[in-house]
Amino acid sequence: METNTNEGLAVADVDMAHRRDILGVRSHKGLRERNDMPGATRTILGDGRTAIVLSQSWLNTFMGCPELARLEMEGVLPEKHSPESLLGIAVHAGIESLLNGADYRIAQRAVTTLTADIQIPSDHKWRNTDVINRALDCLDAWNTGIHDSGLRSQIKGDIIAIEQAFQLPIIEDDKFVVFLKGTSDLVTSQGLWDWKCSAKKWQQWETQRYNLQSTAYVLGLYGTAITASDQFVFKFGIINPDTFRTSVVEVTRTKAHVDALMDQIHSIAVMITANLARWPIVGQDWRCSSKWCPAWNQCRGGHGLDW
Repeated sequence: METNTNEGLAVADVDMAHRRDILGVRSHKGLRERNDMPGATRTILGDGRTAIVLSQSWLNTFMGCPELARLEMEGVLPEKHSPESLLGIAVHAGIESLLNGADYRIAQRAVTTLTADIQIPSDHKWRNTDVINRALDCLDAWNTGIHDSGLRSQIKGDIIAIEQAFQLPIIEDDKFVVFLKGTSDLVTSQGLWDWKCSAKKWQQWETQRYNLQSTAYVLGLYGTAITASDQFVFKFGIINPDTFRTSVVEVTRTKAHVDALMDQIHSIAVMITANLARWPIVGQDWRCSSKWCPAWNQCRGGHGLDW
């Protein structure tokens, strides 16, 4: 297969009709719900093997702290949605409406419907109206900075799918079958997109080197179609919820990235099927704290620590 470098095609030399066939076979078209909750499940099949279903968000949790990922999989963590995460969900709903051709007022209504009844903790810096206004401002920033229908539009190529869900078997042996699931925000003929409401500064080199989501989504959407000569483009459309500025960070993914992730997932599946009572506790960053970790009291907080 000859690699086509023009415009950074999503799959080099794979025609659009074939991409649509790939997506149609491996996903459930038309699903509007996010397909990443719960993040991991396991069930015993009739032949005695374990069926393991994993999302990229759960895999990211595992990379940060395996024990937290185990507790999430066991379903023993309190369900907690921060105002920041709810803002992101609302903005996604508005973007989805616009991409589907809705009037801008309809898209705004999608945002306000999801933010109107949220409960803001009393110690949080935002109030309910702050979340609503920020979400609407983020939607406006995305529409003018990324989606603009004029020549400045950052979204190139034909739109193939919006909010594209997938659940693909990726690994199978005599002990387990592993499925990867998720929902891609946008699939075009020139690449995959994901929308982020994030105040952090995204570094391209860091995202290219370490980002797991982009590799997982390429695997989940294109799986067995990938060859050594293929190159996939994945773009993050980022809206800063403090400044309402937008940026685009682009990474490329190849079969080498996918194969390396498959190795990681296989080792995780081995740990899951080992039925260990506890997994390694390795949280070493800001998320390992009483404020951000829902399992803090079952871990370091249980020893009297607090930060």
